[in-house]
Amino acid sequence: MQLPILVELTKSKFLAKHIIHYNKKSNKHSLTGNIKTKAKGQGLDFYQVRKYVFGDETKNIDWHVSARTNQIHVKEFYEEKETKIDVLCDVSPNMQFATIGRFKYLIAAEIVSLLCYAAELNKELMQTIFFGQNLQNPVTFKQRNQKSLTLQILNFLCTKQKQHIVNSNNDLLNSVSLLNKKTKTKGICFIIITQIELEQNLMSKLQQLSNKKEIYIINIYDIFDMKLPNKGTYTFTDASNKEITINLNQKKAVENYNKDAVKRHDNLVAFCNKAKIKLIDIATDDDILIKLLEGIG
Repeated sequence: MQLPILVELTKSKFLAKHIIHYNKKSNKHSLTGNIKTKAKGQGLDFYQVRKYVFGDETKNIDWHVSARTNQIHVKEFYEEKETKIDVLCDVSPNMQFATIGRFKYLIAAEIVSLLCYAAELNKELMQTIFFGQNLQNPVTFKQRNQKSLTLQILNFLCTKQKQHIVNSNNDLLNSVSLLNKKTKTKGICFIIITQIELEQNLMSKLQQLSNKKEIYIINIYDIFDMKLPNKGTYTFTDASNKEITINLNQKKAVENYNKDAVKRHDNLVAFCNKAKIKLIDIATDDDILIKLLEGIG
């Protein structure tokens, strides 16, 4: 079982600024977003034009409307507020795998650390939910704009988890359902997972969540998840050092596996397009920061 080193994860703090700057340029969403709120402050989203009232900011005067009506009018904007960032991350034994590059779990840990530091630098609300059949229940970290939250999350990621089934129901469906019940405000949700199984109930819950939040599914995959070699014998070792040898000289079986893999991914792409969910595919040998910037933009 491979675990990230805390010192290495903290280096993400220096890379997180690239995500912030990138989003400020695109100005599409947060990590720099604007949403309606009663909180004090002024956003960039236009709301309406109304007559001037004593005390209004003169910089907001709409001179075109004022000239047409011979009365001073000012522009109003939606109030701005921190965007709520939710991160759902798979920490199941399935993440302890890679044939090239780094283990999926290490990739996921780095992505979580980048998102945590980006939210911290932007002073945004953050909640992280870890799920997996090796956990009794979802593990949730939630605090308001405190640096200790990031360290708590990173410490959890660097802690060895059980590698056997404890609760078969502690999966993505359970975490999405939990988030749906608690979600009252708009925001952004990042789902970090591998080999997602699109069952009808899960698709329904994701669609429901998509109506409330902007969702990004970060699909971490290994080349063997998408395509097996045409021939050869390969030996794999799991977290408990058990070995299994697979013979890939059976051409028909390999072809069927590859077809199923393509079909699963095509179904995922089709669903995400229909549900207005952004899909970001990251391979175990990809540059994480580049892929995130490409996907979030």
